[in-house]
Amino acid sequence: MSDPLSDVRVLDFTDRSAALTGRILADLGADVIMVEPEDGNSIRKLAPFIAAEASAAHQYFSANKRSVVLNPFDPLFATLAASANVVIDNGQHDHDWLIGLNPELVHCSVTPFGLDAEWRDWKATDLIACAAGGLVWLCGEPKGTPVQGGSDVSAAMAGLIAASGISVALQGAGAGVHLDVSLQEAVLMAVMQTATPSQWVWHNRIPRRPGLSQALRCADGGYVGHLVRPDRFDGFLNWAEQVGIDHGMTSDDWHWAMLSAPRKDNPVSATTLALADALTRDEFAAGALAADIVCLPVLGFDDLERTEQYVVNEQFLEVENELLGRTVAFVRSPVDGMREPIEIRRAPALGEHQALLDELPEFAPSRSVPSAPLDPARALEGLRVVDLTWVLAGPLGTRTLASFGAEVIRVESSTRPDSMRSQIGPDGTPDPDMGGLHNRVHVGKPSLSVNLGTDDGLAVVMELIATADIVVNNFRPG
Repeated sequence: MSDPLSDVRVLDFTDRSAALTGRILADLGADVIMVEPEDGNSIRKLAPFIAAEASAAHQYFSANKRSVVLNPFDPLFATLAASANVVIDNGQHDHDWLIGLNPELVHCSVTPFGLDAEWRDWKATDLIACAAGGLVWLCGEPKGTPVQGGSDVSAAMAGLIAASGISVALQGAGAGVHLDVSLQEAVLMAVMQTATPSQWVWHNRIPRRPGLSQALRCADGGYVGHLVRPDRFDGFLNWAEQVGIDHGMTSDDWHWAMLSAPRKDNPVSATTLALADALTRDEFAAGALAADIVCLPVLGFDDLERTEQYVVNEQFLEVENELLGRTVAFVRSPVDGMREPIEIRRAPALGEHQALLDELPEFAPSRSVPSAPLDPARALEGLRVVDLTWVLAGPLGTRTLASFGAEVIRVESSTRPDSMRSQIGPDGTPDPDMGGLHNRVHVGKPSLSVNLGTDDGLAVVMELIATADIVVNNFRPG
C-alpha cells in the first residue's frame, strides 16, 4: 500500500500539546519538518530522559520527523512556509500572512481555549485544560475532590482531532483553511458519555464522579477492571458458583447488573468483591474470559512486554538509534492498522536536516488550487460508509465521517438492539430514539434494521456493502 500522504509537506512548530499531530501525519507518509529555535523545541526538554539530553517524549513524538533550526526573521522562513502543504502551530503565526505565501496551505492551530474564544489569551497546562473540559470533575472518589488523570489527555485528544481535521482538509481540497483546535474542546470528546447536555436540560442533573466502582483489588494485590452486563448475567452466576461464592441470586436478578442500578446493597457488587478476594488478578481475568464477561487485568510496566496480547501482535518494536548508541523500544504506530508495516525512524537531532533548506527553490506542493474553499460539511461528500458498529467507539468514529459529509448508513440488528437504544429519554424512561448519548453519536446517519441471522437479511446487507467505499464494524473476531 502506498503512503497516503507521501506528497504532503508539513511544518511542525508545535509543543507537547500538538506533537502527536505531526507524528500521525509522518507515520502516514508526510514529510514532517520540525522547525526549531536554536535551543530546540520544548519537547526535547521534557522529562523523563532515557539518556543524557534524550527526552522520552521527544524520542516518541518526533519519530519519523526531520529537524531544521530556523529563525522566524530569516528570509528562508517565508520560503520554507511557501513550500509546505500544511503548517501546524500553537497560534503563533498570522494566518493571512501564511496564506499570502501559499494560498493552498492548510493551517492548523492548537491552543488552550481557541483563537476566537473569550479565554483566547489564557495559558493552560494539561491540568487546566482537563479541568476546563470537565474531565477532572469526573476523576476521583465520589465523595472526594476532583483529581487530575494521567498522561496528558488534552494533548492526546487534541492531537487526534487536529490530525483528523488536517486529513479531511487535504482530502476535501481545503485551500486556505484555518483549523482552530482547542484543548478544552478536545477534552470534551473524552467525557462524551457523562457530558451529554440532556442530563441537565431534561433531568436537571449534574453527572457524578463514578469512582473506581468497576476496578477491583484481587487476592494477590493485583487489580482488574470489569463489567458484568445483563446479557451475560447467567454466565456470571455460574462462574461465582464454580468458585464457591454463595451469591443468593437467580437469573431474574439481572437488573442488578445494569449500569443504572444502585451501588449500595447491590448483590452483583458484593459477589464481584467476593470473587476478587478469592482469586488472583490473572485467575480473575481468566475466569471472567471463560464466562464471557468484560474484564482486563490492570498491567504494570513490567507486565507489558510479556503479556500474551502484546507478544502475539508484536506491539513493541526495537528502533536503532545511533545517536544514543542503542536501540529504543517503541509501541506500534497509532495508525498502524491503516498502513502496514509502518516503519519507525528515530527522532532527529537538532538541526539534523539543515541541508533541505538548500533545496527549497526546487520544491513545489503537488496539489492543484481548488476552485472554492473547503466546506467542512461537504469535504467527504460522495463517500458511502456502511456502519455495522454499536455502543460508542465505532459509532463515534463514523459520526465524525458523517459530520464531514460522508453518507453513513447504519445497519442495526433487529434482534439484538444496540445498548445506546436503551438510554433514558426526556420523560425519564428508556427510549430507543430519544436517548441523549444515542443522538450525539448517531446524528446524520440513516438507519436500516436487519435480521442478520436470516439469508434474506444477510443478502440485503451484502448488496449494500457492494455499493460502499468503506465498511466499519467494531465486533470482536468470531
